Amino acid sequence: MKFTSARSSWAPRPLSTVKRAWDIRGTGRSDEIVVSLDPQNPDRVCAMINGRCVGTRGLDDVHGFRIHAGGGSDRVRIDLPRDCGPSQHRGR
Repeated sequence: MKFTSARSSWAPRPLSTVKRAWDIRGTGRSDEIVVSLDPQNPDRVCAMINGRCVGTRGLDDVHGFRIHAGGGSDRVRIDLPRDCGPSQHRGR
């Protein structure tokens, strides 16, 4: 799994510190997972897998998220403001 972030200070945190996290799940194949502000509504966060939006949440409702990339050679990119909360990234 390859992980990139738009901000260099983003770091994975233990699952035990993430409360009310948004679970984002990839597939068993190679995926490109992007979490960013929704281009249609900047007050919402959009999770995209392979170019398709699989869900949105209100920016104030995102207290963290867990990304389960699954199998394959995945690429994960986080492109959010600093104050969007902790995250956990996991692949196989």
